[in-house]
Amino acid sequence: MSTALADAPMVDLGVLPCRLDAGVAHRAAVGLLVLATDQTMEHEFRALVKQDGVCLYQSRLWNDADITPASLRAMRDRIAPATELILPGLKLDVVAFGCTSAS
Repeated sequence: MSTALADAPMVDLGVLPCRLDAGVAHRAAVGLLVLATDQTMEHEFRALVKQDGVCLYQSRLWNDADITPASLRAMRDRIAPATELILPGLKLDVVAFGCTSAS
């Protein structure tokens, strides 16, 4: 610590008045789980949910480059952990799994 900072008097700011609004996701917090190799899902999905008070939060799910029924089944155990990374400890109103290969 510099001497000037150590010698500076403490400033008591007291209680500063503040007010919080409902937040950026006051209508809905939407989670989106996207395959790691996907290049367009977030862009396209964001256009679908573009409304005031609706926020999109996403996470990526590792996947093989070749999508097959077997590789889709292999993703099953990674879906929940990847979803938990979207907003850890905070509420999501809905979560979408963006995987057109599985539809």
